[in-house]
Amino acid sequence: KSGGDVTVAFNAANEEAVNAFIHGRISFLSIFDVTEEVLSGWQRNRVTNVEDIMVADTKARFLATDIIKKVQFKIIKNKRVNKCQKRKIKLRKME
Repeated sequence: KSGGDVTVAFNAANEEAVNAFIHGRISFLSIFDVTEEVLSGWQRNRVTNVEDIMVADTKARFLATDIIKKVQFKIIKNKRVNKCQKRKIKLRKME
């Protein structure tokens, strides 16, 4: 519905998110989150030539990569918290 370079942004963000999922950096459900976040802040531009497409693709991939790093950090942080919680539970059981 939006037109312009939004479809380019959607495709690029989705490809980056799927690639991150395949390589185990984000969860399957995070694919949607990454794509949605890129598109939610996207400023639509008209596409008049191939260069416009390339610029939109590059920008969307950059934004998606940045979001993936943040999501990845949250996943790592949550795993560390879960490990610490499990250790505390084990220690309590041992007491």
